[in-house]
Amino acid sequence: MLRQAPVMDTTEKPGALVHRQMKELDWNGLISQIRRRKVIPILGPGLLRVEQEDGGETDVYALIAAEVASARGLELKADARGFQAIDALARASGGGLAVHADIQAAAEEVVKRLVRDKALPEALLLLAAIKDFPLIVSTTFDSLMLHALRQQRPEAGEPVVKVYSPKAVGCDLEPGQPSPDAEAQEAILYQLFGSAEKGGHFVIGENDAINFVYGLHRDDPQRLLGLLDTRRLLLIGCEFPDWFARFFLRLARNGNGSEREIFADPFLLAQGHFPAFLSIYRSQSCFWCEGSPAAFVKELHRRWSESEAAGALPPERPARVSLPRPEPQRGEVFLSYSRTDLMAVKRLKSCLDQEGIATWFDFQAIPHGDPWREEIERGIDHCSLFVPLLSASTLQRMGEAVFVREWNRAIDRAGGMRRKFIVPVFIDENAAAHLDSKLFPKEFKEPDIALLKDGQATPKFIEDLKSTLSSLSSAS
Repeated sequence: MLRQAPVMDTTEKPGALVHRQMKELDWNGLISQIRRRKVIPILGPGLLRVEQEDGGETDVYALIAAEVASARGLELKADARGFQAIDALARASGGGLAVHADIQAAAEEVVKRLVRDKALPEALLLLAAIKDFPLIVSTTFDSLMLHALRQQRPEAGEPVVKVYSPKAVGCDLEPGQPSPDAEAQEAILYQLFGSAEKGGHFVIGENDAINFVYGLHRDDPQRLLGLLDTRRLLLIGCEFPDWFARFFLRLARNGNGSEREIFADPFLLAQGHFPAFLSIYRSQSCFWCEGSPAAFVKELHRRWSESEAAGALPPERPARVSLPRPEPQRGEVFLSYSRTDLMAVKRLKSCLDQEGIATWFDFQAIPHGDPWREEIERGIDHCSLFVPLLSASTLQRMGEAVFVREWNRAIDRAGGMRRKFIVPVFIDENAAAHLDSKLFPKEFKEPDIALLKDGQATPKFIEDLKSTLSSLSSAS
């Protein structure tokens, strides 16, 4: 998936944007949040270093690539490592299912050998020992982290493994994963780019990486992406190229989450354009600049161990005082949407706000930590009007999306009413063209559904909405 990173130029240039380096204050905040189970580590191939018999180190992916290349009679660059080695192998082999099968077989053999020889990468063992990471996200296709969790957290039982694959069903986290209970013993491993041991598709090249990220955007595993958007992210040894790191960060931070990121990734740091981009887009994020990803993990484990041995949780910033959220009020309009239509629903909400029409919008109306599904159901049960936003995204995601459950609850409530409750709107022409199909519930098939392109409310829609709400107010 990756190309060779440019050599890092450490000389400062006048007017150059400089990345923010990790400081002691950042360490204190990080450990505090880890102890409170509010950090998600995202791991990459930069951590897959194992000792050789001669005392040196080698890269697990280089071992896998070398075995496949040898069997296929191919020559690879001796210094290729991580996804660079796998990507080079895929390109030299011409891609296809055959090379996937060869890599899968080689990965299983290498992992089996490392487990047998008790030679798992030390960095993975140290991370697995940090029990305050209930959820760990891996961008590699091997099962080494799974074996590390089994070895380091026997009290948690067999780790839960979730594997993403484009268009596959059931790739999201289950409700209540990870547990909100601070004392819960659990270990959840999410393999974001597939698994070579699950018999499915997994990332071995740039094209695969693009397909997976596009698939995540389209399939929208809401519980996973919701956590990535609201928790602090710790990216360790991911070795993404500049362009891919930007796409990945945008996917993970779809709501522009307020929590900062910490990068322990010399490969990414060496690509000067990304730190410059980060200094503008995510100015509070920072880089560990004092060594390898494995060295970062050692320091992280040391600090966490000292904090845990001390017993009491380290202090965190005083929380902002927040008043209890009132029950959804009559007169509110519930906006139901696919997460991929977030910009459109924000635009529609802004239009309604300007007209004095109160909305119930789950992205901002549910405080972090509140029971998610219960709050949504409460919003539907108390609102005056239910407005589902229909788009090409809703057409593609009718199988398992959360908004379909919202639709069903609204339809159930509407069945006991003698007045208008559901006011569907189209936000693109593609959805409007499929109105007569079986994709949409019959309750949505009205002859005069408004087309609000990209969520831009029309004067007639505003006037009709106000009129409906006014009639409801008069009737009550």
